[in-house]
Amino acid sequence: MADDFLCEDKRPITDIHWWGSYIGWKEATPPPNNLVGFHIGIWTDVPKTAANPFSHPGQMVWQWIA
Repeated sequence: MADDFLCEDKRPITDIHWWGSYIGWKEATPPPNNLVGFHIGIWTDVPKTAANPFSHPGQMVWQWIA
């Protein structure tokens, strides 16, 4: 999960990069219960307010299964 980021550039986001690892795994091949894919989603932001001191995701506006 990524955190909020401030994007002051008006151009659209055109690509996403992500990295992953198996914590503590030292073998050359993936563990037997390895991943089958990634769900990448972009959500609207519900900003913090006086009543809610933390911002949080609102609605998913884009998704991709990789």
